[in-house]
Amino acid sequence: MVEIYGAKWLGYEHLRLSTQLGKQLLPPINIDDIAKSVLVLQKESSDVEKVKNCMVKIACDGKIDKHEERRWDEVTKEVFKMAGAALSVVFSG
Repeated sequence: MVEIYGAKWLGYEHLRLSTQLGKQLLPPINIDDIAKSVLVLQKESSDVEKVKNCMVKIACDGKIDKHEERRWDEVTKEVFKMAGAALSVVFSG
């Protein structure tokens, strides 16, 4: 399908929706509108920038302590959303 339709996003979506690993690890993407995809990426990048200091503070010792777990989950959710937004830009083009 990827080759026939010239749409790499189809391969990504296939892996994301039909494999157990894809369902667990691959963020959703939106390829409807490249301009919107770019704006969402900028927004998500800004959100990650807001948690960057916390991310560095937690990770600098190489471990996530029990009292840091909740905040680390918040940080990784932001990074995950940014990853999906970045892939949306890649696949929208």
